[in-house]
Amino acid sequence: MGESSEKKEITLMPIYLDPRDFDLQKEAAQAQQYPHKIVGEDSIAGLTATRIEITPPGGLPYYLWIDTETNLPVQLQSAMQKSIQTTYTFVTLETNIQIPASTFSYNPPDGYQVVDQNPNKPVATLAEAISVSGLTPVELTKKPQRIFASPNQIIFDFGDTIVSESKSTVPFVLSPLASLGQAAGGPLEVLPDSLRWLQNGLEILVQGQRSEELAMQLANDLIIPQSNQALPNQPSINVAADMDVVKQNQQQVDSGSSPWQLDPLQVAFTFAVLQISPGGIKGDPPLDFNSLKITTNTGTDTVIQISEGPVKTVYLKRLIRQDQSGIWTVVGYDPR
Repeated sequence: MGESSEKKEITLMPIYLDPRDFDLQKEAAQAQQYPHKIVGEDSIAGLTATRIEITPPGGLPYYLWIDTETNLPVQLQSAMQKSIQTTYTFVTLETNIQIPASTFSYNPPDGYQVVDQNPNKPVATLAEAISVSGLTPVELTKKPQRIFASPNQIIFDFGDTIVSESKSTVPFVLSPLASLGQAAGGPLEVLPDSLRWLQNGLEILVQGQRSEELAMQLANDLIIPQSNQALPNQPSINVAADMDVVKQNQQQVDSGSSPWQLDPLQVAFTFAVLQISPGGIKGDPPLDFNSLKITTNTGTDTVIQISEGPVKTVYLKRLIRQDQSGIWTVVGYDPR
């Protein structure tokens, strides 16, 4: 729920999982992928915690504190970027406690209007969900904890993962930040703990810890790209990368600048345009951005085809950091 004192409104939020929430546990799992070392011990909110320095490749170090008794993360401090540093702390931590039902009851203050912006309502059965949504869903073998439905959408809630099936009404556009896989004979958008594809006229989105397990129940031809898989072709012309410049660019993006370098389409577009106008872009770009199409994206390597201009294919790689925070760098191309 969210309150607005100016409008005197209370907004009801979805009661199923929001997989995009910030969680220190997820941050700790992410940190394990990076070089890290123990650098001390501190008292955090009355708890004794081990301080760990984490150094992401090409980036500045940041710190994570782990409670020595529970081994749970209790504080995260970001790197100093543009004189700004953020600290997240669990102020209180109690485990295995009983939560009274009254905790979840809510009585709006006098004078406030309740605004329900979530069209999905809980339903008792799949048959009721079908009736409300008007859809014929792709059914799962596992039984969800709860089902929600609205016109043209059904959501299956599995606690740690949600499956959303919606009527496809707009063209399916892949996120340029996603790896490219296959599901139901078509493209599969692969993001951390998130899979999205089209099947039987439905757009299916699976988000959460068990996204791959549940997606395989829906699309038996599911193919998720592997970061170490070989590309089908290699560039005819290699582009040498200055690693000092790449590292500087990564730190620039980490600080919030030049986020376009996280988008392989934008990086390839800039490279192709500069092949046409090496002196820089003046006025409208001499190339249509819509002429670019991702044909391969393993998460670490991307191949982009361009249907016009002197560059036919651009090859990109995450040279420093092989995750969603890593920038893309052009490593080769094929001339037309």
